[in-house]
Amino acid sequence: ALGFAAQANGGVRLIELYVDKGETGKASVLLETLQSKIAIIDNLVTLNTVAFKLADGFYDKKMFKEAIACYRLVRPRDEVLQFQTDRIAAMERWMKANSTPDPRDPGNYLKAQQYLERVKNAHAESQALLEEFQKLPDYGPSLMFRIARCWYDWDKKWEALVVFRRLLDEFPKADEREMARWR
Repeated sequence: ALGFAAQANGGVRLIELYVDKGETGKASVLLETLQSKIAIIDNLVTLNTVAFKLADGFYDKKMFKEAIACYRLVRPRDEVLQFQTDRIAAMERWMKANSTPDPRDPGNYLKAQQYLERVKNAHAESQALLEEFQKLPDYGPSLMFRIARCWYDWDKKWEALVVFRRLLDEFPKADEREMARWR
């Protein structure tokens, strides 16, 4: 499983490179592919960040349809927290079950020790990332505002109005509330 996670992490980094190079089409396809294989993702926080960045890039290029599609790939905060918590718990269960490799098999013992060390490192990294993520405010209002802004700038005022109304209803105390009023 750690091998698939490493490949998925490489995919996330590749998306970032594509975005930085302006190859948004390739980035978008890869993002959708990774989102469809969420079970191999080790770090949903980073994948969400990349989706935001890609969508913002599409918005800046006035590619509103593509921006909305990417914004819709961003997972809600509660889902990210649950995903990361479950992932950490699975790593902890695996480490507990495999904490003492059989030293009678020297060839596999060394491999098992190395794999255990990689899982421990991934666990520590995931735990630290989760703790930092928990400190951040909910990005739901910002996400919804960005989607509404895309619709509005795409000259689809009715769709923008619906999203702005939802923003006002779901997040009555959000900073974006004032921005939604002037639209």
